[in-house]
Amino acid sequence: MKVLVINPGATSTKVAVFDEETQVYKTTVDHSPQELDRFDRVIDQADYRQQAILDAVAQSGFRLSDFDAVCGRGGLYRPIPSGTYAVNDRVMHDVETAPYGEHPSNLGAYLARRIGDMVGVPALAPWSSASLCTSSAVLMGWPIFREISSRMTRGAKIIVKAKETRQARRALPAGPANAPEGLNCSMRECIQFTVAER
Repeated sequence: MKVLVINPGATSTKVAVFDEETQVYKTTVDHSPQELDRFDRVIDQADYRQQAILDAVAQSGFRLSDFDAVCGRGGLYRPIPSGTYAVNDRVMHDVETAPYGEHPSNLGAYLARRIGDMVGVPALAPWSSASLCTSSAVLMGWPIFREISSRMTRGAKIIVKAKETRQARRALPAGPANAPEGLNCSMRECIQFTVAER
């Protein structure tokens, strides 16, 4: 089974091909700040990044018809249990509307679905709920997170140091399934931030 794996980041898109568990191809397509500056929102980068992925696949010697599935990594999505999911219309809508924040990694599952649909193969997205227990669950929806996402969308390299406070440890129950609902402290009580561009 051959799988095309895509991983969009703030300033690059990583592309890999796996044959079963063996990585047989890997490349990174860099995106300059000048290229990304012309896009107002992350979703506006979709066609540009899709073409970069298609070009990388063509240069690798593979054809889209060689793949049994396309997998897209990353993204700020609704809280769900860990696992690998088929990318459905709801995910596509969430990427287009970005209710959980803007970040280029949102395009992982989105582009997997678009590319998979081109050749009629499934699009998959792995999700780890471990991130729900850490600062990403706390950050979603707060102004500082939107600011960080906005800077990263423009291609800035951001260093974010987030440290849980004692209040956060008391407020968040142990266990990923309850973490989002269990949040009952304000952002300032839960997380101390240091944000800088590098």
